[in-house]
Amino acid sequence: MGTVMQSKLPSEQGLECGSHDMEVSPPRRQAFGNATAVALVGFLLSLTPLSCMLMGWRGAGKDGAAASAMYMFGGGGLLWFGGLAEWLVGNTFASVVFFAFGAFWLNFGASMMPFFNAYAGYSPDPAVPVLGLQSTQYNSSWGFVTLSMAFLNAIFLVGSLRVNITFVLMFTCVISALSCLTGSYWQTSNGNLELAGRLGVAGGGCFFGACACGWWCLASIILASVDFPVQLPLGDLSSWISGKRELEKHANQSTK
Repeated sequence: MGTVMQSKLPSEQGLECGSHDMEVSPPRRQAFGNATAVALVGFLLSLTPLSCMLMGWRGAGKDGAAASAMYMFGGGGLLWFGGLAEWLVGNTFASVVFFAFGAFWLNFGASMMPFFNAYAGYSPDPAVPVLGLQSTQYNSSWGFVTLSMAFLNAIFLVGSLRVNITFVLMFTCVISALSCLTGSYWQTSNGNLELAGRLGVAGGGCFFGACACGWWCLASIILASVDFPVQLPLGDLSSWISGKRELEKHANQSTK
């Protein structure tokens, strides 16, 4: 999520994410590729199949367990790589977003692997660890994970109001999806499996909306990186809400 979390490059003027924690000189910026694109690939290769699985397309399901390795190595690995790269060039907003989503995907993928004993500990029968997936305690506990991630994305949403429309829509969809999944886990713990299933499908649909925004953003970055004659707009919002330093500058000028 965000080229717009970088200093402005002449060839990518419509892509900046508005993070101005530190100005990076052009020679240093041009020495490295765009880490945002790498992180977006990890995000999309994890979330796109998960959203389809949650919606049950072509008989898919089981909370996306089939892609658990992708969540860890694609989602977690590429997002942490992108987060580290953004952190090294001083882009706080981008690095926090990427690190947070990387941690979520690593946690999500690891929880599906028997080695980590995430669900086996809740099973009433140690010989059948998968029974823990249907337990009240397990589903109630996982609901707090998705709820916490929804709260975190609410903060990201506020920050994205100074970035671009694409990110505003993406974070809105992610928050909606995580809220639906929280309800799905808690309704599963209550025994309301039909309602839980509907909430899971709704969460998948919202995630799919976030993926649509993410694919658009990735395409925009890739086209800009090769100086393609057609550019995809992201809807820059950096001038819509004035920054604190800009407001202080105007205030100081008005008092002189």
